[in-house]
Parts: sequence; structure tokens; C-alpha cells
Amino acid sequence: MVITTYNEEKNIGNVLKSLLNQTAECRILIVDSESTDNTARIAMEIDSERIRVIVKKCRRGEGRNIGVENAESEKIIFTDADAIPDKDWVERMSKALDENDLVAGITKQEGPKRYSKYGRVELFFKGFEITAPSMNLAVRKSFFLNVGGFDTRFVTAEDIDLNLRLVRNNARSMICRECTVVHNTRNRFVPFMKQAFWNGYGRGQLRFKNREIWESIEKGKAKRNEIDLLWFLRNASAVSGYLLFLINGRGEFSSRLPSKDHSV
Repeated sequence: MVITTYNEEKNIGNVLKSLLNQTAECRILIVDSESTDNTARIAMEIDSERIRVIVKKCRRGEGRNIGVENAESEKIIFTDADAIPDKDWVERMSKALDENDLVAGITKQEGPKRYSKYGRVELFFKGFEITAPSMNLAVRKSFFLNVGGFDTRFVTAEDIDLNLRLVRNNARSMICRECTVVHNTRNRFVPFMKQAFWNGYGRGQLRFKNREIWESIEKGKAKRNEIDLLWFLRNASAVSGYLLFLINGRGEFSSRLPSKDHSV
């Protein structure tokens, strides 16, 4: 189990207690990006035998790479500090990995309906939803390492890029509809818009990197019950992030190579 954290003292205790009380036992590796609050201390005090904390300043993609490379198991399951898995989630994800290289579960948004009703802007490749988020994702370590892990250049959408590369490399993949986590959505306007902005920036990175196959990626459609004023504002914020990458980010993205040194 790999979790990346930064200033998650309000959430880390809840997710760790949930994971430690699963129907199947798991070891938990947390990569903390030098939190300025008590995230790391809380995690280490909960269960020093089953929880290991690595502290290193890094983005989410690099943190997850560090976690995978330091994990002992061939089965790697990812979640986030602000997500709460169902009690049998680890067991179901682990069993799904017996026959697959990539497993995505179902993530349910929880919070004020004004914000939680909006779904992902879905993308599909070879029938698999590559926008399935890494807060509910499982991979085989060997396959993950073979494709290079997460691309550390991404601000966000690094999980979409990973899913795409895994499927392109013929990973056996499935959606596990019984593998459920609940995620706390942004519940205030400014954080909600900021998330949309950076999601748009990440989509710009994603399309730029994968432009040679972009036409092969199927785009999902918005649901009618989502389309309202806030939906348009969210999309406008995402488009702003996308345009910022096109204007200011392509050169830096092209000039940097994904980091290969994730050792600790």
C-alpha cells in the first residue's frame, strides 16, 4: 500500500485506521513531502510495525515512485490520505491483481452536492477508463517498473498518463466495481476552481506528451444533470489551466526528462 501526503494531519488518521482494520492485512508505505504539520508524526504513532514513513520533498508522481521502489510486495495498491476505503477493499483489490496487471476501483465523491455531483471528464483507451484516479488503483510492481512508473514532470494527470502507458503496453486491466473508496470532494468554491485549473493544466501536459495517439483516445460526454453555471465555471477554469500549459509550459516539459533516481 502506497500513500503520498502533504499536510494531511486532519485526514491521515482516518485513512490509516480504515486500512489497519481491513479484512486482509496490508503494510503501508507513506511518502510525505516534508509536511509542515503533524502528518508524519501521527502516521508513525498509529502503528510502527505496519506503517513506514519516508519523508522527502517531491511531487505526487515521484512520491509514488519512491513508495513502489521501497515496497516489498509485487502487489501495489495506491490510495490518498483524504479517501476512506470500504472494509474489504484491500482484499478485493489484491484478488483482482491475481489475474490482472492493472486494477481500478470505483471512487465515490462525498461532500456538498453542489460540488460532489460533478464527475470526471473521462478518457478511454482500448476500452479502459484511463482517467481512473490513483486514489483507487492497483498495479503489479514489475509491470509498473517496466513502463517507467509515474512521469515526474506532471503537475497532475500523472495517473492518467500511467494508465495509458500500461494499457498501451498490453497490461491485463479491469475495473473492479466492488472495490470502493469514498473521497472527500472540494467543498468550497476557490479550492474547487483551483483543482479544475490544475486538472486542465495536467490535461494539457497529457495531450502534448501523447499527441501522436490522441485521436485514438475516446472522450467521455458530460451528463445532463451536471450542466449548470458551476459546471461552466469549472470548465472555464480548466481551459485556463490548459491554455497556460500551451503558452508557458511546453518548453519546460520537453526539456526535462522524467527522473529515474527515486531511491531512498
